[in-house]
Amino acid sequence: MRGKKQGLTFFLMALFIVGFLPITSQVSAADVEGGVNVGPVVEETIFNAISHTEVTTDLGNWDITMTLNNDAFNNNTTFDLITQVCNNEGVCSPSEFATITSEDNRIFASSVTAIENHAFVNWRVKATYPNDNGTTEMFPSSGFYKTWSDCWLNDGEWGGDGCKDSDNDGVHDGIDECPSSDNPTPSDMDKSSEVDSTGCFVEAAESGIDSELAVEFLGVMFIIAGFIIGVRKVRNSKQEQMLFAQTQPVMPVQQQFVPMPQASSRERQLEHQSRQAQIEAQRLRQQLANQAQITQQLQSEAAQKQMSDAALAQKQHELAVAQQEKEELEAKLAEAEKNTPIVQNITYNIQDSAISGDITNKITRNDLE
Repeated sequence: MRGKKQGLTFFLMALFIVGFLPITSQVSAADVEGGVNVGPVVEETIFNAISHTEVTTDLGNWDITMTLNNDAFNNNTTFDLITQVCNNEGVCSPSEFATITSEDNRIFASSVTAIENHAFVNWRVKATYPNDNGTTEMFPSSGFYKTWSDCWLNDGEWGGDGCKDSDNDGVHDGIDECPSSDNPTPSDMDKSSEVDSTGCFVEAAESGIDSELAVEFLGVMFIIAGFIIGVRKVRNSKQEQMLFAQTQPVMPVQQQFVPMPQASSRERQLEHQSRQAQIEAQRLRQQLANQAQITQQLQSEAAQKQMSDAALAQKQHELAVAQQEKEELEAKLAEAEKNTPIVQNITYNIQDSAISGDITNKITRNDLE
């Protein structure tokens, strides 16, 4: 499922790119000569005559007339005219089918309006042969035929008789962003070293940038100077107050209410920073005291733990000794229990002997009597 989604995504992206290319296609004229029209060899087409506008102008019409040859006319051959207009920035409009008119279905005419600042008009023909199962053929087989404008840019070079340069700066009026009448003529200086591709003076632009930097630099210097002067005034005022206080004799005077001079914003700011520093120092001291208390508590717990470990070791030792003594006593008891039947047997034997002896004595005394 995931692979199908990815495949559909790539297909849609490719379709979008292919559909978008004709709108923003960059034209490379490296394989053609600027200002030289590219047309068909009439005998190799379905026509026996083709005529069109040789040089186009901005917002003017490019007209074309095409006459079918006998074979194409007799075979009911039809065709479409595809046109495209490209500007001097290398961008072409989308290719489109032009409107074609005819009164006898043999001689056809069409017209296309050029855009502003255009370089050339592209055109091609798509023929359809009904008597050959509707097969088609392109003229030319690839690319376009080309008709150049009266002011074109090709491979970095301008050409055409329609490029006007009112200020003689080497940049025609169609793209000149600085059409100044005060510009000197080409005989006065080499304009290529004075203006850029937009027709504006390079030195003027650089001087404008330098002047802006100079103004910004002066502004920064004024701010720094004002800050230094303000600091010095504050310091001098404090020193004068201290010197005046030291030189005045100490005399008993009645207490009077003397209005204190208002502190400057800088002094208030310093006082605020001092208070904040004191508060921060108090907070750090409190944290340090808390940390010392925590450390002391941890040390006490560690000492108690060590004592508990020593006591536990002592108890374990005492338990081992008691266990050993228990085992020894149990062994002695077992040994003692083993000896108990022997003693009892000896006792029983003694008692039996005594009884036997008493009986014998009684029998002897009776016999004697």
